[in-house]
Amino acid sequence: MLDALESVPNANDADLNRELASILRSDLTMVCSETELDLLKKQYRILDDKLVLAPFFCDPPNEVAEQNPWEDRAGFVTVGSFRHPPNVDSVKWVADSVWPLIRKRLPDVSMDVFGSYPTSHVEQLHNPNAGFNIRGFSKDLSAFNSARVLLCPLRFGAGIKGKIVDAWNFGLPVVTTPIGAEGTVPGTMRFLSPSGNVVDQTENWGGRWDCIDAAQIAEAAVKLHQDKTKWQAAQSSGISLVNSLFSKDANTSTVMRAVERVISNLSCIREKDYAGSILWHHTSRSTLYFSKWIELKETGKNS
Repeated sequence: MLDALESVPNANDADLNRELASILRSDLTMVCSETELDLLKKQYRILDDKLVLAPFFCDPPNEVAEQNPWEDRAGFVTVGSFRHPPNVDSVKWVADSVWPLIRKRLPDVSMDVFGSYPTSHVEQLHNPNAGFNIRGFSKDLSAFNSARVLLCPLRFGAGIKGKIVDAWNFGLPVVTTPIGAEGTVPGTMRFLSPSGNVVDQTENWGGRWDCIDAAQIAEAAVKLHQDKTKWQAAQSSGISLVNSLFSKDANTSTVMRAVERVISNLSCIREKDYAGSILWHHTSRSTLYFSKWIELKETGKNS
């Protein structure tokens, strides 16, 4: 997992080149997380004027967040489509390595796993006798009203994780990894210190995000589930983070200001956008020569 935190594609990566070319050809790109914004600016040298931070756009947290207290909740939950490989890996890891450690400490609790398109291997993880339940697709997030902790131990992936923000919106604290926490820890772009350790900034977060192995995840999950004071503090922090990081009104205003700036200065911006102009030039030329090839193929001559 620590390798995944520091991993970036090299300059020969075709997917990276396609993404960067799209950004350079655009007048403005909306970027999901601060981590991605920092990477685009510092690693890939994209100009600030081409980027605007556009994370989630949330209404104030659901009223149920404060209506369902610690005493009325129990157990663990996770959610996510199983067409997304990080979710499949996460659930397998929980079932094989994390849940047995939690269940040993809390033999009466259960873990509910919701998600569309579960694979046959995921369905085989269903084990009610061990309190591990594969529930399949759910049309809503009502399970977040009654669970006490969201488990989200992702070992790879990128961007802000919707399930974490949704959990906080329902007053549900979270246990995750640094990969899961991307974009939700204010001011933190890099989750490893120069010495290679996870940075220690877990205060005022909606749970715990600094867990990197099964034992740490299980320990954090049990403590958060059982300690009412810690749980209430995590719930309050999660709600505060939704309001401060993902406010629909604030984030919409930021994006609209950036869009209006580009529209009102479009000619000037494009005159100075050398990289974008080069890419558009070659895109147009390749289209021209492709059309000439088709013409020659069909008619035997070029105009």
